[in-house]
Amino acid sequence: MVQVALLSLISARLVATSRIPVSLIEWQGCPDCTVYGDGLVNSGLKRGLGTILSMIAYFKEGSHPGIESDPSLHPWVACANNVTGDKDAEYWWYRVAMCANPGQTVESCIDSINMPADLVEPIRECTNDPSKSSKLVNDMHLYGNEFQRFPWPLRDGKACLPQPDTHGDDITPLIQVVCKLAGDSGISPLPPACDAVVEHSVVS
Repeated sequence: MVQVALLSLISARLVATSRIPVSLIEWQGCPDCTVYGDGLVNSGLKRGLGTILSMIAYFKEGSHPGIESDPSLHPWVACANNVTGDKDAEYWWYRVAMCANPGQTVESCIDSINMPADLVEPIRECTNDPSKSSKLVNDMHLYGNEFQRFPWPLRDGKACLPQPDTHGDDITPLIQVVCKLAGDSGISPLPPACDAVVEHSVVS
């Protein structure tokens, strides 16, 4: 009986601390992706949103014409999805990606945002492995290429949020949804990123 009760408590705790899955579909150099990503970093990740968020970023193949793009960005993101993901609640790897998108290099952004070296190392080991990184990039492109508008935030694989590029690239609806779902699932306390948002009509 005690064992059953203990297992129930553990199960409840796991449910309460599970993060909200979100996928971001992006196109390197896309101006809307830059604005949206910067919003996620500044209004979300820097205010603790990563503690309740399980995020994967997918870049489509290629880059926006006329925008200088670092070819190492796609391997960086594909490898980060694979070896780091949400294990880094600060999402340093995504901050680097947004710094580099567009016009800067991954390496310069690692330095400029002071990404911790111990978090850089496993991603760099992956990007330095051509067979592994190329497969991850190809898999990322396979999914990212299915989309025609960027950026696209997906919740549970569904495009159920306002289309950012026709709504001022406002990050608020995404933060609202993540905070609402996290609160409903029993996650507490919610991070400061949730303090400035209220329940939004897009939440089903």
